[in-house]
Amino acid sequence: MLRDIGFIACSELVDAVARYHHSTLKSDDCPTDFSSDILRCVNIALACNRLEELVYGPDPCPTKEALEAIRAETEEGHWPQEEAELLARLLSN
Repeated sequence: MLRDIGFIACSELVDAVARYHHSTLKSDDCPTDFSSDILRCVNIALACNRLEELVYGPDPCPTKEALEAIRAETEEGHWPQEEAELLARLLSN
């Protein structure tokens, strides 16, 4: 995918992921005005960052418990549904 979007868009992608990976879908700063490819990458970063916080943060928990928390938070609208499900599928195998 990165090959196909060109250098300028790649730079925009890196900047967007770095800037917004600590946001949630409910955050005032959550981006909505990027291309669908960039938003998809930001959404993946959101879900992965949350997993990292739960598994390696101040109160670490097992991956299975972290995924359950992410599922519940996704239902509340904090995380992108498709990307959270993908993360769960990747880590469930």
